[in-house]
Amino acid sequence: MSTNRNQKAYIRIDGSGRDVAGSLILRNKKPGNGKWREVLAYECCNLTTSTTTVNPLAVGTLKSGGIIASSTIIDNQVMVVDLNDLGTGLLWRNGTTTVTTGATATALKTGEANTNLIISVQGAGTYAASATRTGFVDWDLPSQDELNEVYINRTVINQGIVAAGGTIIDLSADYWTSTEAGSTTAYRQFFDTGAQLPTSAKFGTSLTTRAVRWVNI
Repeated sequence: MSTNRNQKAYIRIDGSGRDVAGSLILRNKKPGNGKWREVLAYECCNLTTSTTTVNPLAVGTLKSGGIIASSTIIDNQVMVVDLNDLGTGLLWRNGTTTVTTGATATALKTGEANTNLIISVQGAGTYAASATRTGFVDWDLPSQDELNEVYINRTVINQGIVAAGGTIIDLSADYWTSTEAGSTTAYRQFFDTGAQLPTSAKFGTSLTTRAVRWVNI
């Protein structure tokens, strides 16, 4: 393969800031959907592989009861987001006691571990993490990077949700992540600006909640 050393090219970046293997494309303008890193075309031949690959299914497609929310697959699984919110007034903490759960993971595919930790420490009750498991065992409160992927692809995800008869993600709302910031705070995702801040009081701030899960492709 012959390429101009000055030809522009772009590699997609996943929610953890890693290059998505096989995603390099040659073009003069950065794609509008998702996160991309500009490189020179000749770098295409030096890309390394990883366990992360490009999802062959389109973001926004209905699959396994949810909408595909990311172009990344890990361990032959893809992340889907629920068709509906689980509530607009849920607290992160179960009660008002200050507690640290240890659910501090941020990367893709860590929402499950975070959710397990939160529930194991906080027990039964109605709060953000427990709401994702009501009647189910394989939906989770998304980690920071997982929810950021939903934000990045929000437009096409909402199109898929509408087509599937669900309720769109509220782009003016703030959603809980499962990533804990400290004994009294956890991260939220602002869907109007894309910011993620650890300023949400676990037991004093009621935010919107939507679940994700990873399913086999």
